Amino acid sequence: MLADRERRREEPVTEDDLSDDVDVVEEGSGGTVYHEYRTCGDDTCRCMTGGPKHGPYAYRAYRDGDTVQREYLGKADPDD
Repeated sequence: MLADRERRREEPVTEDDLSDDVDVVEEGSGGTVYHEYRTCGDDTCRCMTGGPKHGPYAYRAYRDGDTVQREYLGKADPDD
């Protein structure tokens, strides 16, 4: 069981580890870069009532021990 955990820590984050609604841009040893549209949390915003979400925003997902962490990289170009 401990050997499985150690092996998992070395595995890269793949598209299967992320939400279904993200667009993976690049996978590599430094992590997986993906674009995501998000809601803002403002109850009066159209994104909260089924309208278009904000973004895309770029994130990098990587493993830190047993958990998948993500780092915000900034607003992404929607044409990438």
